[in-house]
Amino acid sequence: ANNMAGMMIWEIGQDSPGEKSLLRAMHSTVHQMEKLPAPETMSFGQGDLGDQLLLEFSPVVDAVKYKAYLYNEPGVKSDSLETENTPVTFQGLEANSLYYANIIALDNNGVLGRPSKFLTATTNQNSPKALIVNEYDEWRKPLNLIGRHAELFHKNEYAISSAFGPNIEKLISEENVQIIDWIVGDKGFYAAALSGQNQVFIESFLSGGGKLLISGSNIGYSQY
Repeated sequence: ANNMAGMMIWEIGQDSPGEKSLLRAMHSTVHQMEKLPAPETMSFGQGDLGDQLLLEFSPVVDAVKYKAYLYNEPGVKSDSLETENTPVTFQGLEANSLYYANIIALDNNGVLGRPSKFLTATTNQNSPKALIVNEYDEWRKPLNLIGRHAELFHKNEYAISSAFGPNIEKLISEENVQIIDWIVGDKGFYAAALSGQNQVFIESFLSGGGKLLISGSNIGYSQY
């Protein structure tokens, strides 16, 4: 009673005899509450060498280490690395290839936390360059949306990097980025698609000759 993770209300009579759906739902809720969260900020882009990709992320409180996953196509893992610090460098990758990545924090019992959103990047370092900002709700169809966007840029020979979280402009340098593909996701009612800080950043980017592709809900609600 002194260490309750939250409030529960048990409604008698909801389950028919033999059914345990309410019990399973409550167990799932408590289990999710106990998991470590995903990093709030993450970026994925080219490393110093042409066969490298760099995954950077904000630390998670109470995490003792992290497990980073690399995919060479949606749903197909090609590598995984464990680390105690950011960033993670994937090496020995194929040139001019498209990859996806996400990361999960582990607590001191080795329990995996909630997985981060997926990001994508290409190993080619040439221009033109595209930055994909992924704010899509990943629990619905992980990788499907960002994967389709990334494939289109890749077919048109863009070098791709990606990011999510607050302060995007601090994560990815604007230098040599020709286009930003901002996937705002489903923000719900009365919520701006972009924060005021991100609106200022985008306005500066567009004023400098950059291009913007934005998709998702409540775009008209945001004023630039």
